[in-house]
Amino acid sequence: MSFALDTPIMAAYPLRWTTVGKVETGDVLLDAHGAPCRAVADEPILPETMYRVQFSTGEEFRVGGEHLWTTLTRAQREGLVPGGDWAAHGSVVTTDALYATREALHAVGACEALDGAGWHLVTNIEPIAPEVARSVATKGILLGETWVVG
Repeated sequence: MSFALDTPIMAAYPLRWTTVGKVETGDVLLDAHGAPCRAVADEPILPETMYRVQFSTGEEFRVGGEHLWTTLTRAQREGLVPGGDWAAHGSVVTTDALYATREALHAVGACEALDGAGWHLVTNIEPIAPEVARSVATKGILLGETWVVG
């Protein structure tokens, strides 16, 4: 999984926004569910593929093809109600898979999104040209047993 170094990420202690490039081993971050998680390692990573992913909130991220997302397709969202455990109905997919199935109209869950309120539609996903992707510095951060790359 990989994120560009300038990607915002939430640090837990003290609670603040920082960027992936500033995260160091030992920092405490918030995981995908909003729980504190210590960075136990970090290293530069050059992903094979990179994408520009845009969301309905207007946010845009540059991420590697192996980054993992919890998503719900339009079909998976049908019938879900606010207050339910939306994440239990989702799938974990790579950015490569998200791109390959973009017609499914994926929604991606934010850490506060377990009840459906924080799911953001992927409005555009496009590959970044390999020569441009090679110029985007990325870093991997090991959180417990989960890699978050930036």
